[in-house]
Amino acid sequence: MNLKELKTKNITEINKLIKDLRLDLESIATNVLQQKEKNVKKGSFIKKDIARLKTLLNQRIKEESNKNA
Repeated sequence: MNLKELKTKNITEINKLIKDLRLDLESIATNVLQQKEKNVKKGSFIKKDIARLKTLLNQRIKEESNKNA
């Protein structure tokens, strides 16, 4: 994920990306357990992407609350 692209997205788009990544993480975890997926590190990469998105989301929420205050 490119940070410049993510910074242009609004809160609802970020929430949708987080939801999609969580679904991907779930499917990858089951595929690893079923030995369909050989790259076991893929899950950790997705977890890091989710954390980045959550951080960006919290920053956006704080920015909007500061504008309204």
